[in-house]
This record gives sequence, structure tokens and C-alpha cells, in this order.
Amino acid sequence: MAEGFIFFAAVLLQGFLCARLLPHKYNYMEKGILAGAAEIAEIAVAANLLAVLGMFSLYALSAVLFVSAGICLWIVCKREKVQEASGKMSRWDVAAVALLLISFCLCFFFPTKYMPAGRDPGVYLINGVHIAKTGGITYESNVYLNEHYEEVKDLLKLDAPGFYSEYEYGISKEPGSVVTQFLHMFPSLLAVGYRVGGLEGLVRVNAFINFFALGIMYLLTKRMFGEKAAGLALLFLTVNPAQLWAGRITQTELLSQMLLFLGLYWFYEGWETEKLRYAGYAGLLFGISTFNRIDAYIIGVGILVMWGYCEWFEVKKKYARVAAGLYLILGAAALGYGFIFSYPYYKVHLHKGLAMIVGINVVLAVLVLLVGAILSMKRKSMQRNAVQTGQESDSPEKIREFVQGRGSVLLSVLLGVLALFAYLLRPVLLKNYEEPVNLYAMQQFCWYVTIPAMILLFYGFYRILHQNQEWERYLLFLAIGFSNLIAYIVRPSISPDHIWMSRRWIFVCIPFVLMMAAYGISRLPWSGKNRRGKSVVQGGLALLITGMLLIRSAAFLTEKMYGGMDEQYEKAAEQLEDDKIYLTTNTSLAGSYRFLYGKNVFLLKDMRGELQKYLQDREVYYIGNVGELDLFHVQAEELSEQIIQGTFLEKTTEHFPRALDTEEMNTSVYRLRAADQTEIEIPMSLFTIAAGSTRTGNVIETEEAGYAFWGPYMKLEKGHYRVVFSIDTAEETNGKCEIAMGGNLLAEKEIAGNKEVELEFDVEGAEEGIEFRVQTEGGSLRCDSVHLWKQE
Repeated sequence: MAEGFIFFAAVLLQGFLCARLLPHKYNYMEKGILAGAAEIAEIAVAANLLAVLGMFSLYALSAVLFVSAGICLWIVCKREKVQEASGKMSRWDVAAVALLLISFCLCFFFPTKYMPAGRDPGVYLINGVHIAKTGGITYESNVYLNEHYEEVKDLLKLDAPGFYSEYEYGISKEPGSVVTQFLHMFPSLLAVGYRVGGLEGLVRVNAFINFFALGIMYLLTKRMFGEKAAGLALLFLTVNPAQLWAGRITQTELLSQMLLFLGLYWFYEGWETEKLRYAGYAGLLFGISTFNRIDAYIIGVGILVMWGYCEWFEVKKKYARVAAGLYLILGAAALGYGFIFSYPYYKVHLHKGLAMIVGINVVLAVLVLLVGAILSMKRKSMQRNAVQTGQESDSPEKIREFVQGRGSVLLSVLLGVLALFAYLLRPVLLKNYEEPVNLYAMQQFCWYVTIPAMILLFYGFYRILHQNQEWERYLLFLAIGFSNLIAYIVRPSISPDHIWMSRRWIFVCIPFVLMMAAYGISRLPWSGKNRRGKSVVQGGLALLITGMLLIRSAAFLTEKMYGGMDEQYEKAAEQLEDDKIYLTTNTSLAGSYRFLYGKNVFLLKDMRGELQKYLQDREVYYIGNVGELDLFHVQAEELSEQIIQGTFLEKTTEHFPRALDTEEMNTSVYRLRAADQTEIEIPMSLFTIAAGSTRTGNVIETEEAGYAFWGPYMKLEKGHYRVVFSIDTAEETNGKCEIAMGGNLLAEKEIAGNKEVELEFDVEGAEEGIEFRVQTEGGSLRCDSVHLWKQE
């Protein structure tokens, strides 16, 4: 409790003094947002550094903030004039504050407790808790694996999702050593939340990051495009489903988004005031982002394009050099950091695109320098000729004139045609050459920004360039936005289910499109006489986009997804004894139990031969669905029965998720022994039941049409099998029993009032699990048991 109070005191003092250092032209809202965002960036860097040194604590972090506050106080005292806020808040600023508070409440009061460790949010949560509890990023080597490696090396996996085995990568000689998959900046921020408010504090960290990311986005848009465009962009992002989802879940994207917006803001501040220190701020913030996410190297393409233009056409080239140079230095440092502290993660991603992204950055940097040197020599030669002939080159001016004239039309049309191709023709023309995740990326991206916003993007781009003497000041924003948009439409490089896929787009692409769309709306071409008509059209477009985005968000707008899951996980973990070894095939359980609760839970590598051999002279404990095992050779005695439940957005690929699904995870504990049987009864508790079905003891009942239950995806060896379903139905009930494997139907039979439904099937290989399922066309149906025989 004491460390929390000290930390909050340090945060408030540092934030207050930081705001006093800002130029007096800003109003109190602007100062608060800028100071708050800068402080989050400082806390993230300091917490990351302390965690790497093994010294993380709120006391240490508070000390850093107090030192920083002292420096700010010294600067304030040296100034002759106090930088009081002089700017006044406009009605758009007041509306922005209201929207920011609404966004904050939607994220803060409805967080997602993503406990399953099978995917990134769960791993980040585990890392955050670990840093908070231990003060460092290093995980202790597992004693059991170190001592029993030779006997379990063919049975157990040494790693888990999000955790690489240092032994397998040659980093450590201890089989029980692991290294975390991801970088540590964001987990270090989560650790701050955990130290302040436990798990409830940790899952709300992104609510604060989202508040300042949107606040900075509003100020940036206002600086570039005006108050109306800024207000509309903030409205769009407040109700955007991807932004809302990211603000509620333990993911890194919003921290990178905030750092990017803050860097762009200070870049434009310096561009206008021609002060190099602001270029330094921007470069530092861009570079810091590479310590948070690998894909921050993609923004380097835009940064280097901007630097190249400024260098080659001599437009504030010293300013561009500072920003790009610091980004490159920190980006290189982040690569070194990654290979030292997350070597397996970086090694794997070198083959997944990291090498190409970094390579493009290096090539662009070299190209900028080489072309710059050539142009410099050419200019000197032309200057000598100009002295002799009295004529000067006007090539740069001609290029500017082209961009402001015909170029503005040609570039806008070209990009629009490419977008149209990606939306309509790519899925048809390239369907035999690309994966569906790439083919439909443009169509699915529009789920998160709407088609009207995409059209307005190109109109806004045209308005920026056409007859605009200051279009160069927008170059960095446009280069970063379009380079990311093209990269992640061409190849999203992510699992194709939604809303998960939006992670690739929320960092840059989604806010970029909506900011440009807001600018396009604000610049609709009506004369002063048609001002009312213009307002009607602008309002109509704004409401259309807002309404479409709000509909997308409606399914989870006021839902606490995975609510109460932390309590269920903790209760399930309590049933495990510290001195026993547990096996599982469930990746979500293995990571959480082992690294969050300190239990000896390991993933099975081989569920058949090695497990059966291991059980010959010993017994072992198992967590999860034993239906995945070969129960003819493994006898399972249930010790405890427990199911973890949670609601989350339905997993979809062909349409936007429209509803929440209830997910179930079997966390029952079994004792396994060796067995050699030809007949088994499959426990009904292993089957997944449909909505409308009920399970009472070992009986499943339903009156709904459709599949009543399915599962348990058993692993069976090659052979011929017979199965009997014990069915009790009303006379008018029609339905059938089915057996499937890997999506292929192996056998089916009508129920037709039979008390027992018998089927036979053959298993050719054991790659997929066997699924037994019963469907009905409506009417009362009850299943008491499913017996399975292995035929000679």
C-alpha cells in the first residue's frame, strides 16, 4: 500500500512539473495529455530497464520519477517566466474531453481478463505478474526437468506457448530453463499495474494507455487538419471495435500507437518552429517503439522516405537527419537487445519477415546517403555552371509543382485503383496463388474502418496535395500510414480469425485511415452559400461511419469478456499439489499453471507410444480432456471434475464476429495407469454440448434441432472399431449418429426410435482425433452412454 502511495505521488509531481515545461500556448487539456503521454513513455522505459536489471519495484520506479521531477523543477526555476497555460479550450476540445472519458470508462470498467496462456494476451499477463513478483525478467529453471530429463525427453515438451526452451536453442545446459518469447517493455508496464492493484490493476493498464493514445491522436490531428477533423477522428476511434478491443486486453499495440502519435506530434511541432530538439524527441519516441514491438520497424520505411525526400530536395534536412538518425540508432540497439534477451523469438522471426523489414530499412538508409552524396556533388557542379552561365536549376520546384498539380490527381487515383484491385479483383485473380488471409485482407480491413472511410481516405489525400504549398509537412504522416497499410494488406502475417486479426491494423492502419477520412469530411468542397448543405452532408457521413463502427462494437461494447476467469483459474490451480507432476495437452493451461501458479504442469509431446511406455512402471496425473488419449491403453481415474468457462467474441474468418460465445475448458484431474482393453465406455462429461443441451451426471439431453453434442476427438490407432450409442428418444424424434475424423465423415446411421445405435468404422491413421456426435431434427433426445470396441 505504501509503495502505491509513493508511486502516485511521484507520478503526480513529475506530471505537474512536466506540464509546466510545455510552451504556454497550450491549454490545460493539451498540457495534461502531452505530459501524461510523455510520463507513460518514461515509466515504460524505466520499468523495462529496471526489470532487465532485476531491480523492478514501485519504490525504484518512484525514485526514477522523483529524479526526473527534480530535473524538471531545476529547469522551471531557471526560467525567468513561468509557462502558465494561455490557450483556451474550444468547444471541440470540450467535446474531445467528453469522448476521451467515455472511451476510458468503456475500457476501464469492462476489461478482458485474458487468462488462457495459449495466445499472446495471456503470455503478456503472465510476464507482467512475474516481473511484479520477482523484480526481473528471468524465470527459474525447472528442477524436475533438470533432474528427470533423460526419462521424459521423448514424452514432454520443454517449452510452452510464449516460452522458448533455452536448452533446445543451445543457450543453457539446463533442460528446465526457458526464455520469454516477447519483449519486456509492455509486460513491465503491466507489472506496474499489478503492484498497484493486483490483477484488477494489471488488466486495466491499457485503459490508461488508450486514453492518452487517443488524446495525442486528437492533438496531432488538430495540429495537422484542424479541430473538426480531430473531433471526428476521435469519435470514430472511440467506437472503433479494434481500438476498443485493444484498450481492454493485455496487448502491446496501443503502447506503440501512443508512442507513434506522440513522436509525430513533436515532429510537427519542430517542423513548424524549426527547433532540432523536437526532432530529437520524435526520433527517440520512434526508436523506443522498436523495444515494444518488432513491427515498429515498418514505420522506419516512412521515416526513411521522409528523410530521403528532405535530404535530396534540401527541405529542413538537418531536422530530418536528427529524427531518422535517432530512430536508426535505437532501432539497431533494440535488435541487439532482442537477440540478447529474447534470442529464440528474434531467430524465429528472422525467417518470418523481420530480416526483410530490417533489410529494407538498411537499404533505404544506405540509399538516402548515397543518393544524397551524388546529388550534393551534382549541385556543386551545377552551381559552378550557374556562376558561369547565370542560370540556376529549378528541378526541385518543378517536382513540387507536379505534386501540387497533376501529381495530386494521379497519385490519388493510383492508390485508389490499387485499393479497388485488392478489394474486388485480388480474391478472384489470385485465388490459386495466395492464402485466403491475404486474398481477403482488404475486404476484412474495411470491417474495421468502413468503405465510406476508405473512399474518403483518397479524397483527403488529394486535398492534402492539391495546390497545397505546405504538403511536405504531411510527408512523414503519409509515408508511415501508406507504407503500413500496403504492407499489412499485402500480407497480414497473422492468424485469420477476427477480431484477433485487427491487431495488425490497429497500430497504424486503422487510425491512419480514420484520421484521413475525418480530414476528407472536413474538406468537402462546398461554397459559403451552401454552408448548411455542407454541414448536412458532413454530419451524415460522420453519423454513417460512426453508426457502422458502433454496430461492429455492439456485441461486446458493455461486456466484461472472460469476466471471473481469474478466480476460476486460481480455484483450478489450488487442486494441484506442488510435489506432483501433471501432464496436459492444453496449451492454455500448461502456460498458466506452470508460469503463473508455479505448478509442475507440462505439455505432452507424445500422447501414444511414449506415454504408454512411461506408464508401464509408474502412474502419472493428467489435466484436461482424457478423451484425447488412447483410452484402450490408458486407464483414467477421475480425481476431480472442473470446467473453466468464459465469454469471448466468436471465432470467425468469413464474417465479422457478431456475438459472444461461451468457451469451456476442461480442467479435471485424472490419475493415469497403463491398460490393455478392447472395450471402453467414453464418459459423457468429455463431450462438448450445444446451446440448448443439458448435462446431468453422465446423461446428455436436448430438445433443440441440430447437434446435441460432439467430441471428444480421441486418438485411436489403426484398426476396425464398433461403437454403440445408448439413445432414448420420443417417437416423433428424427436424427442420426455420426463418426468423423479430420472433417471427413466415417460413418452415420439414423436414430429412428432405436434404443441403441450401432456403427462400425475404420481408422487408417492417427493424425486426427475421432469425433462422435449426435444430431436431431427436433424433439426430445437423451444419450446415456457411448461404448467403443476395438475389433480383432
